[in-house]
This record gives sequence, structure tokens and C-alpha cells, in this order.
Amino acid sequence: MNDMKVYKLSGIFASVLLIFSIFTLLSISEVNAEEVISVNAEGYQNTIIIEFENESASKIKTIKMWLGGDATFKSFKVESDWGYTPDSKLVVFTATNTLNPGESVKFGLITNEKVTGINWKALDQNDNEIDKRKTSIQEISHTTPSFIEEESEAVEQAKETGSALYGTKKFIPEKLRVGSDVRLAGNGFGAEKELKLYLDTTILKSVNTDEQGNFLTTISIPDSYNVGTSEFIIKDESGNFQSTN
Repeated sequence: MNDMKVYKLSGIFASVLLIFSIFTLLSISEVNAEEVISVNAEGYQNTIIIEFENESASKIKTIKMWLGGDATFKSFKVESDWGYTPDSKLVVFTATNTLNPGESVKFGLITNEKVTGINWKALDQNDNEIDKRKTSIQEISHTTPSFIEEESEAVEQAKETGSALYGTKKFIPEKLRVGSDVRLAGNGFGAEKELKLYLDTTILKSVNTDEQGNFLTTISIPDSYNVGTSEFIIKDESGNFQSTN
């Protein structure tokens, strides 16, 4: 009789444990289901426009993208409140603040060859992974919007109408090499200003000066850099600029 009671109690305990396990798995699945980022990518020839819509419950701070194989990135275009660290194989986009739930952001990319998909990973402020996938690129039959060309036009307009941008800069090391990373120190560019750094008409990075008008950052020199002919440009929000070869 006692053995029967023990058996029944064991069976009840096992059933409760099974139900609890199922409930826990369902809860975890529901949490994971919330961590969703909607991504749409369109391509025309070697140009890609990719849009991320944050449908998760997390705040996105960083988005990393890479291509795989022999394909490489040549240039980039970002929205004003995003900066990036360029590289031919991996580019890291970082938000000035965060991409909050319900918000979206677009990036423009130019590659050395036509690609059919792009890999990406989204991280929060603590570098925790929110989502990671490979997104197929939808081929479109007409040229992309001027999303990529806007930066080139902004540089050309600054050259025509912009005033001189005062400040000094120093590369460390001073001699630039293709495919290398260099430190760039800037002094006296005006307090708390956003500056955009270009190589010719390709934007490399956005930086913000401190209260003394100084900044220190690292930039990657892309493969398109030509010693003696490429033009390094710094442009502020008002269109003022300075350039050096």
C-alpha cells in the first residue's frame, strides 16, 4: 500500500516537472521570438541598400556586416546619427545613441563585385547578440536612390561653396598605407562638433570633437587610396571643409 502511494506521488511529481519544463521552454521561445529584426536588402549592380527595422524589445547599438568569399566592401553611406569603422571584409556600424524598438535605419554599401547576400549581426549596448542572420539581396532593375551619391554631392558642394575649416590634424604614423589602420588626432576644430572624414568622396567615419575642439580616432585606409593623388577631407555640419593630399 505504501509502495502504491510512493508510486502515485512520484508520478504526480514527474507530471508537474514535465509541465514546468514545457512552460519554461515555451517562455524561452516567446522571449526569443521577440528578438526579431526585420531586414530588407536591395541591390543594383555593385550597390546595396540595406534597411534594419528593430522589431525586438532590445536597443541596438552596433551592427556588424560581412560578405564572405572574395567579395569586399569599397565604400559606405550611413545616416547622420551613425558612425562606422570601415574595412574591406568587415564593417562595424555604431549608433551615436541606440536604435530603439520600432525605429529603423538604412545603410548604403558598394562592393567590388555583385553579391547575392550579406551577413550581419546586431548587438546591444553591452555587446550582447540580439540577432544574427544572412539576408538575401533583392535585385532591382533600376538604379538605386541617391542614398549613396548624397555624400559625394555633399563633398563637391562643400568644395564649391564651403568656407575653410580651421584646425590641425596629425596621422600616426604619418605615412599612410593601403589596408592599414592609422590614428588621427585633431585639434582646434571647434567645441562639440560633428565632423565627417572622407577619402576623396568616400566617407570613412564620423567623429565628434570634445569641449576643446579636439578628437582622437582610428581610421582604416581602404584599397581605393592612391598615394599622392587621393584627397583626405574633413567636413563639418555647416559644409566648411579642409583637404590635403
